[in-house]
Amino acid sequence: MPKRTVPFDALGRIKKYEIYPIVYYNEFVHTCIKTNLYVKGVIMNKNIKIFVVIAIFVIGSIFFLSNNEEVSSPSTDSIIFRLAETMPKEHPSAKATEHFANLVYERSDGAINIKIYYDEELGNAEEILDQIQFGGIAMARVNALDLTERVHTIGQYFDPHLYSDADTLMNWIEMNHNRISEFTQIERIHPLVWYYPDTRCFYSDKIHITNILDFQNKNINTVSSGIMRETMGALGAQSVEIQTADTYQSLNTGYMDLGETTLSQFVLSDYYNFIRYVTLSEYIANPDVLIISTISYASLNNQQRELIESCAQETYAYQRQEQAKFAAYWIDVLEEEKELFIEDDVFKNAIRELINTN
Repeated sequence: MPKRTVPFDALGRIKKYEIYPIVYYNEFVHTCIKTNLYVKGVIMNKNIKIFVVIAIFVIGSIFFLSNNEEVSSPSTDSIIFRLAETMPKEHPSAKATEHFANLVYERSDGAINIKIYYDEELGNAEEILDQIQFGGIAMARVNALDLTERVHTIGQYFDPHLYSDADTLMNWIEMNHNRISEFTQIERIHPLVWYYPDTRCFYSDKIHITNILDFQNKNINTVSSGIMRETMGALGAQSVEIQTADTYQSLNTGYMDLGETTLSQFVLSDYYNFIRYVTLSEYIANPDVLIISTISYASLNNQQRELIESCAQETYAYQRQEQAKFAAYWIDVLEEEKELFIEDDVFKNAIRELINTN
């Protein structure tokens, strides 16, 4: 075996915080015995040689075994990702994101921990997407309408003229998934799964929408979206954009005549109790989407990426089931508490014709 350099510092002491194999310590002990070097304040003499030999052998063995354990044992460090959720925990898509986080944690044996922040705690959709793009937030659940405002090139895939119902749209997205992902990744956003669209909801304290003529010349509060502005225009109405906190006041002052959102978002809103008239329709379909920042995605190895992708896809069926249960429960409640109109074939065909011809 080649001769090793004994681990002494300039004063002849063991170098601190360094770990050496036992063979180094054998040479060290031999050198100490032979030369009577000063080690940690102890002068090597004949009376304590045996003590030093035993002590150093034990210490060296401990260091050696500890070093081996560090190499062979898996790292206990975990990756912690923040996931921004704009809705409360009861929302079907929010439940799906929680299910996703649990699946990832379990299947990674705790190596990937996703912490969810609900109710816009990390900002509204626009602010969340800003942070996703520069990696300030790792993941988020937003709506396709929000995403199309950030990635304008994908708006063409959600044009209401392209589909007749939610199933058609979801098939369209599946067929064009790779192309859509290419566009979003340019903006440093990677879609993990698209969730089944929720039923749309028109609500007001004064106007009950039961006929397409009821839309004429109305100011309708919608999410800030080019798609929604065009769609409201096709219905003969005008899209206005109002903060959720100002909804009730805007209805009272007449700045808005009615609002448009998803069924789930409406029943969980702060203004639910002030609304009398509700109309449910599937005139458009806008899926939610679970996304990850490409910066965070790039920090993962291939195995971790595959795990996250598979867990996300697995939550699709879960979200659709939760959404169906949620809708069934709340439609019963709405029938008791509100004046509810659920679109019939006449309304559905008429509104689709308006959209397709304008």
